Amino acid sequence: MKPIVATITIDRPRQELYDLIEDLRNHEAWTDHMLVEWSGTPERVRVKSALPGPADWLDIQTLSVEPPSRTVERTTGAKGKRTSLGTYLLEELSPSSTRVEFQLQMETMPRHERLLFPVLRPWLQRGNDRAMKRLKEHAESR
Repeated sequence: MKPIVATITIDRPRQELYDLIEDLRNHEAWTDHMLVEWSGTPERVRVKSALPGPADWLDIQTLSVEPPSRTVERTTGAKGKRTSLGTYLLEELSPSSTRVEFQLQMETMPRHERLLFPVLRPWLQRGNDRAMKRLKEHAESR
């Protein structure tokens, strides 16, 4: 399945953004329109999907880091039946400007979600585009 990609340029040094993104607890500031009820550690958080319907708890765990350019996290939901990889890529454009790209790659999902994915994909794209705008606002206001 083709990944969902959201990209933005942020007027902050790459290392500063990397430090912000590396701690999963910080993600609440720019993703709380999609994910709520955050708890956890810098490397692992538990959140609830903001989608209407039954509560879907998600576990997000850092898989790998390449300071200051890349972090990869795995999200597990639907009682282990849905997994995805989220990758943040940070490219230094200048000493004070960074291009941030977030890629969401679905790995596995329940059959009914695969059938609904054409409807869910635009929602996820809009949500991730909005998250990147909110990350920019959050980082540039610090």
